[in-house]
Amino acid sequence: MDTNAATARVELRNSFHHLPPGSKAARRTNGQRWLELTVGVRRLEKLPDLSDSEQKLPGQRTYMTREQMAKDYGSDPKAVEAIQAFAKANRLVVTRDERTSARLGLAGTVADLSAAFGVTLFDYEHPTLGHFHARTGAIHVPPALADAVTGVFGFNNHRVLRRKRKHARAAADAGARAQSGFVPTELATVYNFPEADVKNQCIGLLEFGGGVEPADVTAYFQQIHQPAPTVKVIALDGVSTDPAADPDSTGEVMLDVDVAGALAAGVKLAVYFSTFDEKGLVDCLSAVIADSTNDPSVVSISWGWAENQPFNAEGVSGRRRRSITATRAFWRRRIWASRSVSRPAMTARRRNCRTVAPT
Repeated sequence: MDTNAATARVELRNSFHHLPPGSKAARRTNGQRWLELTVGVRRLEKLPDLSDSEQKLPGQRTYMTREQMAKDYGSDPKAVEAIQAFAKANRLVVTRDERTSARLGLAGTVADLSAAFGVTLFDYEHPTLGHFHARTGAIHVPPALADAVTGVFGFNNHRVLRRKRKHARAAADAGARAQSGFVPTELATVYNFPEADVKNQCIGLLEFGGGVEPADVTAYFQQIHQPAPTVKVIALDGVSTDPAADPDSTGEVMLDVDVAGALAAGVKLAVYFSTFDEKGLVDCLSAVIADSTNDPSVVSISWGWAENQPFNAEGVSGRRRRSITATRAFWRRRIWASRSVSRPAMTARRRNCRTVAPT
């Protein structure tokens, strides 16, 4: 990007990026590497404040339909047109136009994308995060795009959370405790979980590693004498959903499937897989919003950290806590009932949440 172009640009609000402490620059990212970004687009109207809904029981709340969201709060066509013209002028390709979630996909070489948004991309090394690429400084766009673009995601592909691996002894102790845990249907009785007909409902599960093992799902639900859920896998951003590629994460995915399927007998599960970086999270939520085929009415994400688990202020303190071990024995699918909960459920605004069936 030349100097004249740079002076004609403005900084995109809230776009400054801080590298995870401990990151070491290794080299400039290959300028010919192909990269895809997700760009947030200005909406027709600002999304309404839904904070009052938290004070109401789910059955008393009013939910926006996808049609309403697209019509009243979807992408502003003028903003889309401006971004598309910007992409063409900078040799970028528009790969997606998601009007309901107000997102555009832009792809191009690292050199062209960096010049278009006024950033520099480096490859980094980190003792916990490993190898990743990230930009330096804030994003800059032409003044005409200053309020048309609400965010740019994908320049940084480091994981946003990672937990430190537990020692073998700790994993063994967790397995021993799990033997005295609960089958999900037992906890449903303990918590007076309501019975409901959910055969026409869908629960969305957000996952960031591993895969689903259909044979294992069938075997598990046969053992607990419950109908197995219909499971639909949706892979995003070219991510692998091979269960064998990441067995630790697969164990956690299967736990999510088993618990949701057992507590909502006969439900359909849409399992969205993406990369656990900033863009992956954004794309996962966008996919849920746009998914009128599976139409999930409940969305669950269990990747987080418990309030009694040490959290690294660098934001890189390891993967979510294991609730089962790698062994597929039946008792290892029992839930260890802990007194701790995971963020954001433990925050002040969430402490009084109650468990309900999808309605």
